[in-house]
Amino acid sequence: MFKFDPDRKPWYMRMHAIRPIEDPAAAGGSDPGDPNGGDPDPAAPAGHDPDDPLGEGGMKALKAERETNRQLKAQIAQLAEQVKAFEDKDKTEAQKQAEALQAATATAAEATLKATRYEVAAAKGIPLDAAARLRGATREEMEADADDLLRLLDPDRGEGRNPDPPKPDPSQGKGGDPRPSSLADAISRHYK
Repeated sequence: MFKFDPDRKPWYMRMHAIRPIEDPAAAGGSDPGDPNGGDPDPAAPAGHDPDDPLGEGGMKALKAERETNRQLKAQIAQLAEQVKAFEDKDKTEAQKQAEALQAATATAAEATLKATRYEVAAAKGIPLDAAARLRGATREEMEADADDLLRLLDPDRGEGRNPDPPKPDPSQGKGGDPRPSSLADAISRHYK
């Protein structure tokens, strides 16, 4: 006769403890070549912080790398200044002033164009977020582009505006028969 042992469970009740190892990266899986069987490193320090994956040595190396990077950037800037000085060595003072004037003129033209763009947008009622989308080299070109942009943003405004909305078509849908006043009236209408 079968004797029930509470510590001995049937196989189907013990299946929850079996895990496939097809994917070692999956939770609970382990690398078949791992001598620890997927357990954490037994030599790991007890106070290891899981939020700090680099550890103390890694942080020192990271700080050293950042310092080296900072020094190299400073060295690059210094060398760029030396190259510029070498290039400017052969130039006359007039050439240097001409280059500075050309750079200042380009900056001023860019600022004027940007200011004109915002002025046109404000005058036409375009949101300032959309002002950067205006194109054109002159104020007139920007105003024409602003008109086009307004038609796209608000189709009801301007020449392409439809003055009257469409009227409902009475032939569509159920007719306007009055509601029956009683159940008997509804039944008699149904059988007509």
